[in-house]
Amino acid sequence: MGCPHQDRPSHTRHQFVILMFKHKIHKQIAEGSNVFAHGKQVNDPVVSVLLLSYNAGQFIEQAFENILAQNDYYTFEIIVSDDCSDDNLTAKFLIPLTGRYPDRVKVIRSKWNLGPDSGMCNFVRTLKEARGKYVAICEADDFWCDDKKLKDQVCFLEHNPDFACSFTQANVENHGHDFGHLTELYNNRKEVWQPEEILDEDFQCATAGMVFRRDLVEKLPSWFFDTAYFDRPLRGLLAKYGKFHCLQRKAVTYRANNWGTWHKLREKGLVNSWVESHKVFKGLASYHKQHRPQLAARRDELASKIYKKQGGFKYLLGHLRHARRSNQATATEMITA
Repeated sequence: MGCPHQDRPSHTRHQFVILMFKHKIHKQIAEGSNVFAHGKQVNDPVVSVLLLSYNAGQFIEQAFENILAQNDYYTFEIIVSDDCSDDNLTAKFLIPLTGRYPDRVKVIRSKWNLGPDSGMCNFVRTLKEARGKYVAICEADDFWCDDKKLKDQVCFLEHNPDFACSFTQANVENHGHDFGHLTELYNNRKEVWQPEEILDEDFQCATAGMVFRRDLVEKLPSWFFDTAYFDRPLRGLLAKYGKFHCLQRKAVTYRANNWGTWHKLREKGLVNSWVESHKVFKGLASYHKQHRPQLAARRDELASKIYKKQGGFKYLLGHLRHARRSNQATATEMITA
């Protein structure tokens, strides 16, 4: 009989290392960021829109203008955060921005690049600056294409407190890489998604389409800071607190590309993608109680794949747990056959 406590979070040396890493990230953000705001900011914005940028100079103006064009039924602020782009176009666009929109726009610029392989630091520091009840995200190489998107999503969440997040269907533009399956995943949608469906590894939604309740993620767990990307971990955190709603129209456009975080992860190979996914599911398994068995099973399946490819003591226990589950499933099938 296995140890009944083996899936419970404990204060291990690894967790201490992750906690120290979280503090290091916060220190890097504090020391490496400049925040620019002119004049009196809008009082009590209902929504904080996070516009995240790195070397997206050819796209950022379109992204910004399409956010600004939203129906102003709800008062919103825009926080533009650029992680030390070196494309010149981005800086040229950002420098006059707060002067043009002193009550609506805040700009964060890095003194040096905080996340060469990840947008996580950029997201974390921008979220920290948010004041709205709700948060919407748009990475600067994507854009919104529906001027009632924000109004309709916030209106839905206001009237449905059992939902943690609203997202939208999405167009997909291919720029150097064709995620063929995303076109189907981003559009073949039902309206209501349960937490267990959101936590499934096959679940996808365009980050640019998300609007969520800020108070649900004000305190990010330490393991979040050790992930290579923020979108799946964020969805996983939100799923603890409620269902997801899908606005049934293509309100955003996602650019599938060969320059972003996913491209960098693909370049490092399949095993690296398993390692990063393992971090996420390990963290989520420690964060959730109701859905821990589902998350722990995926965590251990990934650990087993990694162990078979490259070994590693840190993946051995997960490999053994996965083997035990597989043997138990096989035995059950034989009994019921």
